[in-house]
Amino acid sequence: MNRILMLTISMALVSSCATWKTPKAAQPGVFKSAELTAPDFFFSTLSATYFGGKGRLKGELGLIISAPDQLLLEVRGPGGSPVSTFACDGKTVSLFEMEGPRFYTGPANPLTMSRLLPLPVEPEIAVDLLRGRLPMPETATTYRTKGSAQQLSGEHPTLGRLRVTRFSPKHWQWELPDEDLKLTLKDPTDRGVFREIVIKTAKDEVALRMQDLESGGEPPSPELFRLEPPPGVAVQPL
Repeated sequence: MNRILMLTISMALVSSCATWKTPKAAQPGVFKSAELTAPDFFFSTLSATYFGGKGRLKGELGLIISAPDQLLLEVRGPGGSPVSTFACDGKTVSLFEMEGPRFYTGPANPLTMSRLLPLPVEPEIAVDLLRGRLPMPETATTYRTKGSAQQLSGEHPTLGRLRVTRFSPKHWQWELPDEDLKLTLKDPTDRGVFREIVIKTAKDEVALRMQDLESGGEPPSPELFRLEPPPGVAVQPL
């Protein structure tokens, strides 16, 4: 076997066995996400694919985000007609389902926020993630590298243990190890909003693809994020 072929095989074996290394410190600014350019609000259509206890489901969502903690998510049926609407004004979460119809409401917290997307975090964290402003550890405990990938682990004051991996400027991973929550984020816009997001928990996985993203014009009214039950529909706890 010639020497060039042997060298190629050796390099491939070394690359495939690469492990995380722990240098002295992270390079300044390595883990800055798009916090300086992220839009304060945007409107988008999302294609969603769900994997979990209900099998594999596909659908279309309408999303409106407004910083710091307002969110509206509309699940659309065939023809684009809404079948359910989830809204959060930062303090209260409401869910209206056309089938029934049924109306639910409750305080905005990680449990209620996870009723539609498997994203059990506070509203401001969910909005930041969807805007591309990835929360970072405030007390770093470990910095590691593997090839071009860089990983920072540490503590966040409200989230607890947090691990962020930067594979490239266009490919990130954000994890809460104690909650078994992992987000993979790819393909950011020029404002830093990730168009491809995969949310994975111990039981569910949702792949989101943003389309027709608009962040210009007037910001949405705060009233948009407050749902009211239709006449005659009982309010149930969420």
